[in-house]
Amino acid sequence: MLCRSAFRQNSPREGFEKLAVEVTRHAGSLPLGLKVLGSALRGRDKAYWMDILPTLQNGVGEKIEKTLRISYDGLDREEDKVIYRHIACLFNGEKIPYIKLLLEDRNLGVNVGIENLVDKSLIHIRSDNVEMHSLLQEIALKLSLTGAFASTYFHPSCSRVAGRSGSGCFATFSFNNE
Repeated sequence: MLCRSAFRQNSPREGFEKLAVEVTRHAGSLPLGLKVLGSALRGRDKAYWMDILPTLQNGVGEKIEKTLRISYDGLDREEDKVIYRHIACLFNGEKIPYIKLLLEDRNLGVNVGIENLVDKSLIHIRSDNVEMHSLLQEIALKLSLTGAFASTYFHPSCSRVAGRSGSGCFATFSFNNE
């Protein structure tokens, strides 16, 4: 997909093979990201491609972020956006039943929300585990910092407080042993 966007052919131009692999790796093979990157790199020389690599290593570029955010902004239900942010901060890689258990009392319509997130390619389900691409997770974490995303979960035996600090997401647990 990167090659089709960058070179308008199915494979890289001669001399760009390793760079194309490296850019694809940093984009995490995310189709939408590859298309955006390919368009941004179209017609550029190897020096430009090499200069862009540190930017990719340091995080999502602004253009990629805006493009990837289209799927998030396209979510019709606010509940789906909340579920997306919860998965990014707390549940990436977790089993679906576990996520449902922790979110069931939040009245978010978790079953519908997870289906909607899969439909928008914001998450993938593999072996009953939720997976979110690192670029999409990075965007969700930024969204969590800008919004009022401070969540508290109450369960009969456990309170879980979730949030984000400067060094990453955090979760604390407090168990009621009574």
